[in-house]
Amino acid sequence: MILGFGDHPCFFETNVTMKHFISIRIVLLISLFQAVACKSPRSDGPEMEDPFPQGTSQIELAYAKGFELYEKDDITFIVVKDPWQGAEEVEFIYVLYPKEMPQPYFDFEAQYIPVPIESMACMSSTHVGFMHALEKTSLIQAVSGTRYLHHPELKERIAIGDLREIGGEGGLNWEVMIEVDPDLLFSYGVGSEVSAISAKIQELGMNDFMVADYLETHPLGKAEWIKALAPFVQEEAKAKQLFDSIQVSYEAVRENNFQFQHKPRVLTGLPWKEVWYLPGMDSYLAHFIADAGGNYVWSHWTKREPQALSLETVYLKAADADIWINSGFAQSLEEILSIDSRLGDFKSFREGKVFNNNKRQNEAGGNDYWETGILEPHRILLELTAILHPSDSLLMDFKYYQRLDSLKL
Repeated sequence: MILGFGDHPCFFETNVTMKHFISIRIVLLISLFQAVACKSPRSDGPEMEDPFPQGTSQIELAYAKGFELYEKDDITFIVVKDPWQGAEEVEFIYVLYPKEMPQPYFDFEAQYIPVPIESMACMSSTHVGFMHALEKTSLIQAVSGTRYLHHPELKERIAIGDLREIGGEGGLNWEVMIEVDPDLLFSYGVGSEVSAISAKIQELGMNDFMVADYLETHPLGKAEWIKALAPFVQEEAKAKQLFDSIQVSYEAVRENNFQFQHKPRVLTGLPWKEVWYLPGMDSYLAHFIADAGGNYVWSHWTKREPQALSLETVYLKAADADIWINSGFAQSLEEILSIDSRLGDFKSFREGKVFNNNKRQNEAGGNDYWETGILEPHRILLELTAILHPSDSLLMDFKYYQRLDSLKL
């Protein structure tokens, strides 16, 4: 089961007719996407390496980098790029066409999916968050990690057996998948093994769509994936309206935070089995910190991927950090201290300035930060701003964050 992935891993998937689905590596697409960067309809120029039909237009995205959208008439083309960690020049093309029309065929390898879909299975709680925002949770028939969900309607359906559990990334319950027979599986994987899931889906004559929002380097990039999921339920206009509103709210908070001259140093995470994973500066959490008016302690590491560090290394670099956020699964300062007594020497610990993003964690450990929070980066940014600059904040109540105090029973 996979719930999400960000500053720490939060691990958590017919009419039976064979659909064409083949994962592809097309180096020529690099030149294609450079050629269409103008976002306008494609020309007839002979120099273009163009797999899409003439007259296809690219839909401009603001922050997301992991997918591209194209449209021509009633057909939508989605290109998902490098959808797992370490993937290079791996791309999947999806052709979405109205189910009332005959299936089109183009001179490139792709998965053809009739829309709107009428049922789905989800491998991540972020997919549930997207469907909730689009008011399409009634279409969800199966989920990976049902006990971790927060959505009230889905929890009721789980209780009466109307929503099925399909297992996790390393072992989907294929018997349940066949019984549920969803029109589409929103899949997810942190490694290339997710390709095996896609191959099995293809073998069973089902469709899947690979969602890689967790690889985005900016909070708004994650949220913008709603535009990739919306065409499957024909809610593109709603998705655009939602994202535009989120973007305006987020950028307004960020611009207001330019006023802060003092930028407190911020530490993140928690050691796991004596290893402390700190994401790089080009990560979504580092962007959150910078946009909230903070100074990330590991800003010298310019990549997105986290570094695996010893506690001693982090101690030397960040023991004097002013604020400590996203401290793993800890619910109290005592829990942090139980991991290693040296953590109590950190300045932020001693001064009681440790804040975790698990205020909305249920009894099974499912964290709504990854479910509902995927489309509330503006709210999360407000909370981080209040944590880093409390004297300048009017925000009185936190939804996702909590200050860690004494032991909670």
